[in-house]
Amino acid sequence: MHNYIRGIQIALNNVKRATSRRGGWRMNVKRNGSPEKNIPMQIKLLGSRRQAWRMKALLNLISTTFCDYGTDQDAWWSWYRRNKDRERADWACDALEDAGVEVLGLSLAEFIPACIEALRHVHKIVRAAAFYLLKHYTRRTAHFPVYATAGNREPHVREWRKWWSTRGIHRLGGNGGNGR
Repeated sequence: MHNYIRGIQIALNNVKRATSRRGGWRMNVKRNGSPEKNIPMQIKLLGSRRQAWRMKALLNLISTTFCDYGTDQDAWWSWYRRNKDRERADWACDALEDAGVEVLGLSLAEFIPACIEALRHVHKIVRAAAFYLLKHYTRRTAHFPVYATAGNREPHVREWRKWWSTRGIHRLGGNGGNGR
């Protein structure tokens, strides 16, 4: 029983230490399996007086939604109202379409190569959206350096292309189908 009480005391001390940072509140995103659930909290944090919190919230919003409205809370709330009932994969497709990468209505055999090609795009948001879609639809856990230079990204793009042509197209049945 003594160890049980000691364990509780250690846990309470850890909570005190954790919450004493940054004025009693920690800026960690809850890991609840889907970052989409944190969007309202992140939008609220855009109005924080603390620059670090605003920037962290903005980066989280951009990486989750594949959109960039800056720190304009009204624009983000408007986006959220329009998109909260849609899937994150749809948001990623929107980002690709907005950048001129046509993916809607393609068969799987066309969709995956279009996403692989989008990994070369000049804009980070488009690369992030393409990588998300590739992971989402292929269930492949390969790494891709979204923020790296074009030269550092290229071997990864070639590896994705090789995987698709040798294994992926056969595993996913990418010889037809309708849409994503």
